[in-house]
Amino acid sequence: MQGDDGKLVAACFAGVNFWNIAFLEMLWVDESCRYQGFGSCLLQKVEQEAKVNGAGIVILEARDWNVDFFKKHGNTV
Repeated sequence: MQGDDGKLVAACFAGVNFWNIAFLEMLWVDESCRYQGFGSCLLQKVEQEAKVNGAGIVILEARDWNVDFFKKHGNTV
């Protein structure tokens, strides 16, 4: 995702594999742009893409510092 000035403010590495399992291995938001909904928007897009591609589950790779973000969106550890 790009901000109004064209600067990269958020990105993720995600997809759906051959077995229809969606994955999200990285979600990044520039520190100056956090708490503005960019991460939530990307997570929603990953979930929508998973549904469109017939994925039955989404596997998230989280670290200690972002587990709460994913839990806030209804994901479990």
